[in-house]
Amino acid sequence: MHGSIVDDSLRTGQYALRFDQKVFGGDFFSSARFSKEKYRLSFDSLGACSAKNCGGVLGVASDFPSRDQWLAGTAKGFPEKLIDDGNWHHFDIDFDAKFDFYLAMEQWTDSNGDGGDVFISSIKLSALDGAGGITAEGRTADYRRLTLQSKFLDKPMRVQFFVPINYEKSKKYPVLYWFSGLNNTEIDALYKAGLESLASNLINQEN
Repeated sequence: MHGSIVDDSLRTGQYALRFDQKVFGGDFFSSARFSKEKYRLSFDSLGACSAKNCGGVLGVASDFPSRDQWLAGTAKGFPEKLIDDGNWHHFDIDFDAKFDFYLAMEQWTDSNGDGGDVFISSIKLSALDGAGGITAEGRTADYRRLTLQSKFLDKPMRVQFFVPINYEKSKKYPVLYWFSGLNNTEIDALYKAGLESLASNLINQEN
């Protein structure tokens, strides 16, 4: 990650995330993973480069690094155009997530910014109902990654799993196992084979 939490130079007593270096494929990702449904992404953005298109980008990603669905950026071609004029601007973006995702953001390499001149603040993600009203955060599962030593293969193996947010050790839950095939990884099971939907449905049935 290439960024710093800094004092907001325009708003006394507030802080912002400053991107210190331009990258490609995502730089900062949310630790929480969110289920696919309708959301509103709210945030403040400031671009302070001398030229336009400082490079701030926000979106969602099925994994990291990834470039699955960018929602807003300062360059042409993004669904929402961010404003680079040295002032804070607030944005509310409604979108329909097609997959379970992490929030992702970066200062894009293909931009006119120099690093250190893009700022993001006050990020909020809200789940929406069918009428566009805010319901709740909407997260259904806690995704975790482990590296376990395999006794039979005699080497470390990467494992990915998730549990309900309100997981209780004393409670029984349905378990779904996936063994990836040749040339596949533990990532393919959840993000490419469609198992994230099946696993989320099993979890929701227990809640």
